[in-house]
Amino acid sequence: MSGEQIRFLVVGNCGADDAAIGSMLSNNFDASIERAKSSSEASRKIEEQSFDLVLVNRIFDATGEQGVRFIAEQKSRYPDLLMMLISNYQDAQDQAIQAGAVNGFGKSKTGSQETVSTIRQAIEGQVSIAHQSREGDEQQMAAEKSDPAS
Repeated sequence: MSGEQIRFLVVGNCGADDAAIGSMLSNNFDASIERAKSSSEASRKIEEQSFDLVLVNRIFDATGEQGVRFIAEQKSRYPDLLMMLISNYQDAQDQAIQAGAVNGFGKSKTGSQETVSTIRQAIEGQVSIAHQSREGDEQQMAAEKSDPAS
């Protein structure tokens, strides 16, 4: 992603956690950060913009909504959307992964090198998958052009 800003959407955090997560992202990535307090606000932003990674709190601070439920709803609509749960609880992480998220991190590890690495690997993996898909499409088109029977 060299030269491109990484677009993050951070969903459902209280002010202090939101500031800590925003600081971590700004300090470690060329980041563009959007925030949402509720599932409806986040859903609208996802409909209107594209994001490289959506970071979702386990329980939304302002509304009490469940982050895993939000992940499942969004993944059913946008299967390729990269999402990650913010929770110290492994059972919640497991549920988020079953709902389609990648392995996330706990608030207690916000700002740690391990968390930065987890985020970087998730984003680079997504970029790598998208790049491979485009290469596959190009190879498929080239093969079809060279084989008049297809």
